Amino acid sequence: MVFCLLFTKNEQDDLTQDEKKALKILSNVYDKLTEKEIEKIINRKTLAEVEYVKKT
Repeated sequence: MVFCLLFTKNEQDDLTQDEKKALKILSNVYDKLTEKEIEKIINRKTLAEVEYVKKT
């Protein structure tokens, strides 16, 4: 799962149509990446891997 844009509702209204369109294009690009390509991007610090740890 790739998060492209995160914001709290008190900081921004809903996405504009242009933002939705751009995020759909970006998601299609990410969807076509191989695991090795993703690893390279993470290693270059272009993307950051975020780990979710559920509190127990």
